[in-house]
Amino acid sequence: GIIANELSNASGWNGTVQNLTIKDSSLAVSLKEGASGNAFVGGVTGQYDRGHINGITLENVGIALVGNPGGEIAVGGAVGKAQWAGPKGHISVYGVTTDKNCSVFVDAGESTNARAGGIVGRKGSSDQLFINNCVNNATVYSTHTAAGIIGACYERDDNRIENCKNYGNIYGKEIAASVMAVCDSGNAVVKNIVAGGFISGENEVHNAFRTEVSKENVKVVSIKVDATEEGDVLAYYQTRAADEGKV
Repeated sequence: GIIANELSNASGWNGTVQNLTIKDSSLAVSLKEGASGNAFVGGVTGQYDRGHINGITLENVGIALVGNPGGEIAVGGAVGKAQWAGPKGHISVYGVTTDKNCSVFVDAGESTNARAGGIVGRKGSSDQLFINNCVNNATVYSTHTAAGIIGACYERDDNRIENCKNYGNIYGKEIAASVMAVCDSGNAVVKNIVAGGFISGENEVHNAFRTEVSKENVKVVSIKVDATEEGDVLAYYQTRAADEGKV
């Protein structure tokens, strides 16, 4: 990440990143041919499993990963992969905002493990994940799975996404959703959500969520669009969004 590659037990981290603005920055990772393993990239940190992230603003920040290492791939505006690896507890991402000049981009070729999110790329198997009071305005693009708040949320039935808004434009070639694209914890709770932006892909396109979750006060204002024939999907989104006054 721009702040740290890893905030975790392994790196000795046990603190808080808070009240920080990251602006006019870019982080681009290009994997060499033949690279193997996992790849996690985020505006604050690539991998996060201890401490708290609170009050982060990203302005005119580009986060990108190109290549396929064969394992897990997660890219997010703030966090690539969030996974608690210590004693029983929870991980939290609070008060993260990305502006409309931000972008999260993943080109992993034919990989089926590529996840991208405006705030968090993916959550691994762990205890509770709390995402609260986050707003994504960034464009999110992935050659497989993309969403405005979190690309994929795995394990546990008590994950919570509350008081969050997505106004960013989302393109996921295989799976795209305004808020959360993949969730295998059927009882995840989402509350006080605005699902906006232009949502597009070539297979599954969802206005808010791909998986059925426990919902309360979810306002869906997103628009599904067919951009598959456009030469430059990102430019298309940005132009149309400006014309429509949506972002």
